[in-house]
Amino acid sequence: MQVIAFVTQKGGSGKTTLAFCCAVAAQEHGAKVLLLDMDAQGTAEAWYQDREADTPQLARVDAVHLTQALEAAQAQGFDLCCWILPGGMNRRRRLPSGRQIFVLFRVVLHQAI
Repeated sequence: MQVIAFVTQKGGSGKTTLAFCCAVAAQEHGAKVLLLDMDAQGTAEAWYQDREADTPQLARVDAVHLTQALEAAQAQGFDLCCWILPGGMNRRRRLPSGRQIFVLFRVVLHQAI
């Protein structure tokens, strides 16, 4: 199972939206995808409840249960886990599978001249 971790220095920078888009695109190409949400803001859960499709699947998890959640996802045959971390959580975490991809992005606003 591949894991993509969406992390930035601050909240409200688009991590959850980018994770949704990646998860849906992967699913449309045949992957079994899990969105694993650690962000207490609840944006992912609200999106999931409004979505007509049952997939990609969503699970809320805290840091204490992260290892168990990733192991369960792998055991259930997920191909991809899109892991949404809360803003400001920038410490690297070692995943049980030993595979880790960070998607880091920064939003810079420029005033038009």
